[in-house]
Amino acid sequence: MNQKRVTTFAVLVAIGFSSLFGQTMPAVPSKPADGLRRGIELFAEARYAEALPYFDAILIDPAAGSLRADGAYWSAITLLASGDPQAAEKAIESFLATFPGHARTGELMYQKARAAYLQKDYDRAIKTFQAYTSAYPDGDMVSSAIFWTAESLYSLGRLAEAEKLYKTIGEKYQDSVKAEAAKYRLSLIQFKYREDELLTLLKWSHEESLRIIEEFQRREKAYEQALEVYQKRY
Repeated sequence: MNQKRVTTFAVLVAIGFSSLFGQTMPAVPSKPADGLRRGIELFAEARYAEALPYFDAILIDPAAGSLRADGAYWSAITLLASGDPQAAEKAIESFLATFPGHARTGELMYQKARAAYLQKDYDRAIKTFQAYTSAYPDGDMVSSAIFWTAESLYSLGRLAEAEKLYKTIGEKYQDSVKAEAAKYRLSLIQFKYREDELLTLLKWSHEESLRIIEEFQRREKAYEQALEVYQKRY
């Protein structure tokens, strides 16, 4: 691919990412590394709207080289941090398509699942988390992926399945940052089980009470009818 085609491809990719972010290119430093550094500084300060254009600008710079992927990565992460999981997911998909086999592929697969979870698309989140754990069984975020899979199941009311995964975290990933949260969720599930049992018991007691009342009323009515017949005969 000649230089002209490389430049054209970079511009098209940047336009695609910019349309996702709704941002215009800022007056960035002449060196891509400086622009990336400035964008990351703004990200660290939670100034997400200001950071995004810096990352986008790197994409249209043919001299940026491998930093173009870094700009795309930080754009997706910034969108997720800013509370726009839908746009973040689109940015992640663009990254995975544009930079296949990149070192950050596994992390962005995980973040794509998180974006689905944040959109409350729990079924899709479960599938994407499972795809990540299958592809990267020794990945740094496996325990977190298991936890969020359990959270998705919990949100869907599939408590027994969620319970197994929460227990897995406690048994295999005791040092995980999610271990304490998983333990808390397990206590909630046990409480939910007891609550369901109590509601079932109350329902049974109520139904039994209604049956007894109905039986009493039936016998009372039969007694009154028999008494009325007896009085007429008398």
